[in-house]
Amino acid sequence: MNNKLFRDFLKLTVPVRCLSTKFQPNYYEVLGVDRAASSKEIREAYIKKSKEYHATAGYKLNLSDDQLHQKFQEVNQAYQVLNNSIKKQEYDNYLNSMAR
Repeated sequence: MNNKLFRDFLKLTVPVRCLSTKFQPNYYEVLGVDRAASSKEIREAYIKKSKEYHATAGYKLNLSDDQLHQKFQEVNQAYQVLNNSIKKQEYDNYLNSMAR
């Protein structure tokens, strides 16, 4: 899948400002899971990370409110893609094409 198709695919889940940047975060790294992770492992990682970056608990990380908000959004975006089997497969295809 080429970059344009991937951008079209993610328009529903990722804000345009994230797609226009050169850096596209690896959703597996954002959640801290392996590519072979089960949906249960992905969900558990999402819950853990969302609690870590939530505004009420983020003060422990010494991050500004904007940084916490950005991290929290990244975690949510990653979960939206990796939790949906069709989107996850498309994302995996995209990662494979980028590795070539």
